[in-house]
Amino acid sequence: MSVRLGVGFLGAGAVVHAIHLPALARMPEDFIVRRVMDIDPAAARAAAERVGARATGSVAEVLADPSVDVVAVCTPPPLHAAHIVAACQAGVSVVLCEKPLATTLDEALAIAAAAASSRTHIVVGAMHLFDPAWVSARAAWGDAVSAVLIRSSIVLPPNDLAQSWATERAHAARGARDTSLGPVDAANLAARILGLSIHDLPLVRAFLPGWREARVVAAQGLHPSGYGLVVRSGAQLVQVVGSFRDYWRPEWEFEVVGRDRRLHIDFGPAWVQAGGGRATLSTPEGGTRVFADHPENGYLREWRHIAELGRGLRAAGISLREHLDDMRFATLIAQQAELLLGGRPRP
Repeated sequence: MSVRLGVGFLGAGAVVHAIHLPALARMPEDFIVRRVMDIDPAAARAAAERVGARATGSVAEVLADPSVDVVAVCTPPPLHAAHIVAACQAGVSVVLCEKPLATTLDEALAIAAAAASSRTHIVVGAMHLFDPAWVSARAAWGDAVSAVLIRSSIVLPPNDLAQSWATERAHAARGARDTSLGPVDAANLAARILGLSIHDLPLVRAFLPGWREARVVAAQGLHPSGYGLVVRSGAQLVQVVGSFRDYWRPEWEFEVVGRDRRLHIDFGPAWVQAGGGRATLSTPEGGTRVFADHPENGYLREWRHIAELGRGLRAAGISLREHLDDMRFATLIAQQAELLLGGRPRP
């Protein structure tokens, strides 16, 4: 393995241009991009030329390259499981998978089996789990069971609009038109939850010791493109809102209200390299504490974690078991919400 870890990208869409390549550009001592794959040759070339990498339309070519130590799976979610399993079988050191890890629990279990066999580290791109504000505030909160109300609210501009504001690309990949807009109903609610709320459902689960017994008690579509859920777990109540709006100002908030304390976090827009979030924690013993102004956001911390894993400097961070539990929780919520809106039971 070289001093710098070689990275191979599967997929060359907006998340690669706006998030991952800028993050890696700030870490030249740790990473070098070797290969960029996309089924659209022009998209692969546009991303590869930015960093002096080789473009390809072949997944197998990326995985067969001995200079590729880390594979970043940035393909559409239905392809995640197959690509992660193939990367594990190829023996790469670390796989970073964009959210969600998989689209079904069976796929997630297949990933776990492949990773255990190859001893490949799997990192899921839940960037807020790595955000300095979250890490510090969660540690300072204390016992999770003291949370009474948990609220996750994500109100964003449409993805394609936000991406165009955040980055300039020489080529737009085919099929990149935003498909997240339009009314939310039983037919697409689960996919919306696994595409948007999945960002912060791991944070919600961190405050729900009884998450396996969680039940969605209300679900509703929000005009013009969004949804709201109410989830109960024992005496704990969770509110989940996801919505797209045609204006710039994003509102990405996470809040926990306890019996004697309150935590509020504002996360910045994911498409802007603007440092970490801002967390305010109020407790009776410590007054009000603010965790903010960190120059690195969750994506940068995520890649630093990958560098440590790839060099064998740490055995684990967020374990694969935790990622699987996050997937179980998200799937549980998504399927229950879908049924409440009139969807059909899944086998």
